[in-house]
Order: sequence, then structure tokens, then C-alpha cells
Amino acid sequence: MFDSLNGSKPRIALTSWLRSVESSLVGHQSLVTAGEDYVGHVQRAGGAAVLLPEGDLDCVAPVLEGVDGLVIIGGRDLDPASYGRRPDGRSTDVSRSADAFEIALCRTALREHIPVLAICRGMQVLNAALGGTLSEDVADQTSTRHMAEGGSPEQVLGFRHPVSAVPDSVLHALYGPRFTVNSIHHQCLLDVAPGLAVTARSDDGIVEGVQSEGSGEPLAVGVQWHPEKLADGAPLFDWLTGAACRRSRSLTAS
Repeated sequence: MFDSLNGSKPRIALTSWLRSVESSLVGHQSLVTAGEDYVGHVQRAGGAAVLLPEGDLDCVAPVLEGVDGLVIIGGRDLDPASYGRRPDGRSTDVSRSADAFEIALCRTALREHIPVLAICRGMQVLNAALGGTLSEDVADQTSTRHMAEGGSPEQVLGFRHPVSAVPDSVLHALYGPRFTVNSIHHQCLLDVAPGLAVTARSDDGIVEGVQSEGSGEPLAVGVQWHPEKLADGAPLFDWLTGAACRRSRSLTAS
């Protein structure tokens, strides 16, 4: 969505991960990364993608200056200590510093009325940022699997299940009352944070979507699946860039 009023595209920031990647020139090297599918969806929706490396907490406010929207991408488990619980050993590959940075990003973005799209881990970060908790494994809430066990990447990415959306929610408006999503997670929301409304659930009751409460248009939307990996994932990125454009116009008018 191009902002025709001021002739510029909304700047959409995306979180990132530090990964070790094999290079033919220097062997393994650490790179700040985000999947091209996230960036591609932002760009196709009309946004100008800006990648945010993890940083110190005192740089959160500066990096969000001039940003019109924020995507908290998927990734590894949250450390239970990041949402005030004692670890039981089922959370793996955690990073307290990444948790703290992304939680601070969410809180600052919402305080500054920057629209947020929170994807998979991102929805869990959003929930933790506002005072909610997680189940370290979906088995605490259901016997139904929410992630393919082993297999090829195609099998993992192809794992699907239906969800039902709540009327009058952003997800209901974008996708209708019932639709199918991919499922690549073993953790899920437990206590939904104050200020968030559940907007979608799987048939076994797992929270699959949330949005911020309050008057007017929701400022944050979270989903437990990965829309960037689905052919019909574009509407959520369209929603974000649209909300970002409306914020930009509002700031320009004021």
C-alpha cells in the first residue's frame, strides 16, 4: 500500500536473528538474518523493509524512530524467565537477550502507536510483553500435535490444521470465520495478557490469534502460524502496511 499523500512508502521494521552461515570465502560467519519471505511480503504489500539487529535496550527507542510498522518474526523458544516462570527444561535454544530486546520493541511500539504484526514466536513475545505467559509445550493443553514430528522440510512446512476466527476481529475480516493455517510450533499461549483479545483458536482450543484491545482499530495483531510461508498470507501484511500508512498520515496531519 503506497502512501500517496506524502509520496513515500511506510517503513516497516522487522526483527532478525544472528545465525552462523557457511561461506565459500571465509567459512562460517555470523550474519544478521530474516527470511526473504518476510521481507518479500512486506515489499509486495508496499512497505519499505528495514531489518533490525538485536541491540542493547537503550537503543530500542532510537531504532524505532521514523518506523511506521513493526514485524516480530518467528524463531526460537522464549526463555520462561522472560515471562516470569521457572523453566521445566522443555524450552530449547533460548536467548534471554533476544527476548528482552523484542519485548522492549513491542512495548515501545505500542506506546508510540506503531502497528505491530507478531508472527509465531512474535505472538508469544507480544503476549509476554503485556504480562501473559506461555505453555512450554502444547502437550500441556492438548494431545493434538501442532508441529510435524521429524520428516523433510516440506513435511514440516506442509503441516496444516483449521482455525476459527472470532467475529468482528481483524482475522475474521481478512480470512472469514474458518480457514486453514500451517503449524510449526510446540509452545503456545497459556495466560493471555491483559489488553489482548483472543481472535482465533484451533479446534482443540489452542490460541491461534490475538489482537490488542481498545477503541478504534487494533494496534497489534498476533498469529501463531506463519503467514509469510502461505500463498494466502498477504492479507496480514496488507493490514500492517495499511495501518502504518494511516499512522503516518495522522502524524503528518498533526
